[in-house]
Amino acid sequence: MVTSKSPNFSQNPSLQALGLNKQEKLSHLHFYFHDIVSGPNPIAIWVAQTPTSKKSPTLFGSIAMFDDPLTMGPEKSSKLVGRAQGIYGSASQSEDALLMTMNLAS
Repeated sequence: MVTSKSPNFSQNPSLQALGLNKQEKLSHLHFYFHDIVSGPNPIAIWVAQTPTSKKSPTLFGSIAMFDDPLTMGPEKSSKLVGRAQGIYGSASQSEDALLMTMNLAS
């Protein structure tokens, strides 16, 4: 079980402490990303696989689309704060490596 040390979804960190100037805007978001790839209601679906990807230990060449909930806490029943929507693919033949593009939507 993962526990959260911060009850806040967002905070405004000190720009000075990070060495940034006042013209820059910085937000710190804290949320949990739920990616469900199996079971009766997966929200990440494999949409493409090469003939060899099923034989590969890394699923090299496979591509998935996802529409994942973002929550305030680690539990799936925690308050929904947004969604992560995008695509990822297995990018290595020898190790776990994902190439990912996503939008965070509220």
